[in-house]
Amino acid sequence: MTKSLIATQHMTYATRRLRPGQPFQASDRDAALLVKIKRAREVGALGAPPDSVAAKIKPTGQDPDAEMKALRAQYMVVFGKRPGPKWGPDELTRRIAEATKS
Repeated sequence: MTKSLIATQHMTYATRRLRPGQPFQASDRDAALLVKIKRAREVGALGAPPDSVAAKIKPTGQDPDAEMKALRAQYMVVFGKRPGPKWGPDELTRRIAEATKS
């Protein structure tokens, strides 16, 4: 009996060089071992992503750049030109405050 697996890291199995994400077939015994040592996962068994990946995933329905977009639009209204590309929200807020203060 064989199981369908997906490689999770570079490895060689049955004279094949596999890359992460590449599907392959393995015997039940080999499949159990490869899954246990985290070289492969079963097809359809995704599970939760690692913490490092989960931190980078954007929640749906929220735009993390909305504040920057609003500040850039406000800067263009006040000054009539585009802000510097490397300016962060603190710099934009400071420059807008200085311009509107006087």
